[in-house]
Amino acid sequence: MTNKTIFKIPDAPQETPKTEDLDIEFTNQKEKWLYDEIIKEAAYIENKIRSGEQLSKKERKIVRSQISNRLNLNDSYITHRRFPCVHQEIESQNARLEELYCTIQKVRNDKNHKKSLTQMTKADLISEVRRLQKQISDFDHELIALQVTKIIDSGLVSIQHRAGLNTLNQRLENEKLIRQIADLIEVRHALEEELSQEIDRRRMLEIELIKLRGKSQVSTLYPPEVD
Repeated sequence: MTNKTIFKIPDAPQETPKTEDLDIEFTNQKEKWLYDEIIKEAAYIENKIRSGEQLSKKERKIVRSQISNRLNLNDSYITHRRFPCVHQEIESQNARLEELYCTIQKVRNDKNHKKSLTQMTKADLISEVRRLQKQISDFDHELIALQVTKIIDSGLVSIQHRAGLNTLNQRLENEKLIRQIADLIEVRHALEEELSQEIDRRRMLEIELIKLRGKSQVSTLYPPEVD
């Protein structure tokens, strides 16, 4: 007998953590400002996730350029070499937010799948199909963006190499992009499979509805005899 995994949604934090409470020695004031914005943005996205909003891949992650824009900083200034801890914090928060979002979605899907076929209305199934189609579309756009970024970064690597600069960090970034692309392709395949299952369920429901209509017409044509 296979044990079914039970997903539990992590408890929400009592309050948003402050940079003063973190065991971090900031090298300068700008680094502290960046941490402040990252923590605020993470709390904002987490609240949206916990409220049950359907968020695209981009909407549920902290984007470094958006953080720098709020602080009137040039995004190219916030390099991995200059602020390695800031980059690590963004990656850590994004991983945590993604895990939280996936857990909540799995719990929600488990609850939905507990509905029997007769309980699922046609409107429910149509809504679910549209939701999955939107998710696939969002992942397609994210995949294209990552592929374009990878091509651009590959060009930057050669320019830096000709200039005699260190390309190790750039190669690591490219490898990370390749892994992200592979992950997105895998998730897209899973979404397509889920969408196919929902379409099959919709067809089954339509068949059930046709059968029910047929029984209703027969009972109208041949009402039961009264003694």
